[in-house]
Amino acid sequence: MIATDTACRRHRPVLVDLVDHGERGPATPAALDHLATCRPCEHELTELALTIAALRRAGAAYRRLPTAAASSPAAASVIAS
Repeated sequence: MIATDTACRRHRPVLVDLVDHGERGPATPAALDHLATCRPCEHELTELALTIAALRRAGAAYRRLPTAAASSPAAASVIAS
């Protein structure tokens, strides 16, 4: 996060864990209260959440791609070995 306020630094790990892993703990309510009043943290966390979602979608799409067949007889013989 760009914000360097002490509260921002204190709540950032909790907010990142919530966005990235869905983790909730004893510090989550205070972190969410902070997020409700801190525009820089709200902006940064929104950007992080969108980036995480895009990377997860890209990874899922990549895993669905078919494995390419060997492109040459030499490559096929190495793969078969």
